[in-house]
Amino acid sequence: MTNLEIIFYYVPVLFCFFVAVALLIKPEKQLAQKYLCGLFAILGSLLFLGTLKDIFIQDTKLDHIIYFINVLFNILCAISVLFYFVALMQPQKLTHKYILFFGALTFFYTLVMCIPELFDRAPFITVTKENFNLLLRLLGALCEISLEIYTITTVTAMYFRHRRFIRENYSYEEDINFRWVFISNGVLVLAAVGSWIWTLKGNTNYSLFFNLNVLIAAWVVFVLGYKNRQIPLPEKTESKLKADEHISVVGPSSRQIQTREALLSYFEKERPYLNPSLSLTDVADAISSKPSYLSRLINQEFNVNFYAFVNNCRLDYAILLMREQKKNLIIKNLYMDAGFKSRSVFYRFFHERTGLSPKVFQKNIIKHK
Repeated sequence: MTNLEIIFYYVPVLFCFFVAVALLIKPEKQLAQKYLCGLFAILGSLLFLGTLKDIFIQDTKLDHIIYFINVLFNILCAISVLFYFVALMQPQKLTHKYILFFGALTFFYTLVMCIPELFDRAPFITVTKENFNLLLRLLGALCEISLEIYTITTVTAMYFRHRRFIRENYSYEEDINFRWVFISNGVLVLAAVGSWIWTLKGNTNYSLFFNLNVLIAAWVVFVLGYKNRQIPLPEKTESKLKADEHISVVGPSSRQIQTREALLSYFEKERPYLNPSLSLTDVADAISSKPSYLSRLINQEFNVNFYAFVNNCRLDYAILLMREQKKNLIIKNLYMDAGFKSRSVFYRFFHERTGLSPKVFQKNIIKHK
């Protein structure tokens, strides 16, 4: 075995166990990070079993045991990925029933995928057995693929649902966005593809490919998962709304007019958008409204979500500062003066509104003064 092969075999194993320990000893762990710790422990064990099978194991009995544990760990790995993301974005789903359901599913999938292996080692050989084994192997492959597809689609749906929630309730994304969730999911998809190739080919070269693939995926997911902040959770939607809480699409009600005027007056006089961490709840409390009602009103009256509404106000204020101060304005600090948390978000909104960068816009103001 070459030195490069030794590195590809052992480094991913050691790294997975190392990051599992790093997450385990992390102070103030979130629930999601506990599941991530379990994921890396399972992944490290899976890689270690593959290493034993490729390098040391010649005994068919031990090989049979390793096959069974390998199948079990593969399924547990996919379920751990699902539980990790659910714990991040929808922890209320992690009830005892939910966990028991996937526990039973793990047992069923493992049984389906291991029965062909047991039949292959049976003393009798018949045509019926071969056909039965083929059917079970196809069923086992479908079980594994369906679980991974379910995980990917569920996580993606949760991501887009929460992204919409952030834009409806917060005026910033910089500290609470979870694009990294999408990145992590994509990286784990690549690891799953590597697993399929490894399973189909089943030789040493593809084991090395899988180990390298997992090493890269594990590093990305660990860095993102270790540093992540708690993702804000959507509030429970009201099952029954009072008649006067609905937003009329035919004509504005007296409450709609009153809330709209209160909102515009508050933003004009108090300039709450200068607070970079402004949320929908802050504004609703200030004008004595409900967040859910205010969110629907902004969508209906201004045809934008809360995130865009506040950032448009910030942009108006930034342009006002540019017109008033002209030469004396420091462009690089303008985004902070206007309440933006991110320079890139400010530049994006500014370019969408004016078609120019702030520096070019300032030069045009000075030129035409």
